[in-house]
Amino acid sequence: MRALFLAAGLTGLVLAVGFSVAPAQDKKGDAKKDAKAAEKVGTVEIYKDRSGEFRFRVKDVDGKVVAMPPKGYDTKEECQKVLDLIKVTLNTAKVTEVKDDKK
Repeated sequence: MRALFLAAGLTGLVLAVGFSVAPAQDKKGDAKKDAKAAEKVGTVEIYKDRSGEFRFRVKDVDGKVVAMPPKGYDTKEECQKVLDLIKVTLNTAKVTEVKDDKK
């Protein structure tokens, strides 16, 4: 009988207080992990070449150039627009294999 009253009392207490979803803990280690991950990615540099045109170069983690545009751009804004287009394209594009037709 006591167990029944105890269970009923606990149930009443839980219903009176109500359940609430506890917010996720802010893990301080995540910020450090994110910073380390950011250090492991490459960089994109926008610069002015010898002829005065704007270009960009994509560098890997080791600082080696892995991509550059085939031409320069008159303004920094044009260069940035091309970079933005590349970002969108790479984030949404499907990678396909092109077979060489040369025999």
